Amino acid sequence: MPKGRKGAARPLLRQQEALAALGALALRSTDLQQVLAEAARLCASGAGVPFCKILEHRSEYGDLIVRAGVGWREGVVGAAVAKADRSTPPGRAFVTGKPVITRDLRARHDFVLPSIYVEHGIASSANMPIAGLGVLEIDSTEPRQFDDDDTLYLAGFANMCAETVARLQRERALQQLVRDRGTFLRELQHRVRNHLHMLVTSAQVQAGRTKDAAAKQGFEEMTRRIMALATLYDRLLGVRMGDRLDLGRYIAALCDNIVEFGTTRERGVDLRCQVEPIEVPLETATAAGIIANELVANSIEHAFGAGAGRIMVVLERSALNRARLVVADNGTGMPARPRGLGLNLGRRLAQQLGGTLELKHADGTRWEIEFPAG
Repeated sequence: MPKGRKGAARPLLRQQEALAALGALALRSTDLQQVLAEAARLCASGAGVPFCKILEHRSEYGDLIVRAGVGWREGVVGAAVAKADRSTPPGRAFVTGKPVITRDLRARHDFVLPSIYVEHGIASSANMPIAGLGVLEIDSTEPRQFDDDDTLYLAGFANMCAETVARLQRERALQQLVRDRGTFLRELQHRVRNHLHMLVTSAQVQAGRTKDAAAKQGFEEMTRRIMALATLYDRLLGVRMGDRLDLGRYIAALCDNIVEFGTTRERGVDLRCQVEPIEVPLETATAAGIIANELVANSIEHAFGAGAGRIMVVLERSALNRARLVVADNGTGMPARPRGLGLNLGRRLAQQLGGTLELKHADGTRWEIEFPAG
């Protein structure tokens, strides 16, 4: 290596190490102040100067305030300002968008210097604009000719600071968008839920008024189906907005609502529920809830005749990432090929879930469906 090259390489290596350290922090940190404070420290160290500061532009005041720095007396960071115009070194860099290098501020120049330059005996300064933030400045108490390598070094630091500011702004904007959408969706859920409950009440009133048995049954079936959806919205309002739901809690709430609806008590039917907590996608929960609702209603209507009976709803894990839903009663049993709107709906939804609705004749009727829970 030629004489002199080894000594020159050391500052360059120091600058590269400082840039690498800042880059690692800038990629992982979500705290802008932490990044700027460390950037000031690393920049001064890599440049071999005692002072560095990062100034943030304040449009409402037309100035640049020291946001982070190293080497300055207490009270400078967060308080000292410079005019954001051509009268100050950082101001000129800010308004021109170009580096401003001053070898000797104690000699004749056209700047109006802020008091901190005199207080700290600053002789030389180099200012680099930071896009979207303000200015990066390094300062020396000895006259120094900052060269092209120094300028490139400052540009690297300024670019990293600018990218960190832009990244954090994007992240904050996305977080705000998520919060706004969450608020909108929760409000939408409340409104849909309230409308569903209003429909339930309206259908119940109409069922009570009609004298036609078939129409009355139709209103009751419509009421049950609306209640299944209303219960789903009740579950959604109780959890953080997401794309998954505890199917066990939803099925249990459905059973509670059916009992509260009064049909089981009127017919002397004992409805019981035994469930495991199983998180499933929202679409799966919706389909499985409607299937359970239809099968329970089918048992209430057809399994017991004029007598009393028992219905058991079970949700359990059948295998890894699979669930089994069972609706069983101790009634008189179903025909070999049972039909009906509710059963047809249940079969179609079972296919959507990737399962098959199976009828098993035992002591009464037992419906089973096994489906993916993931």
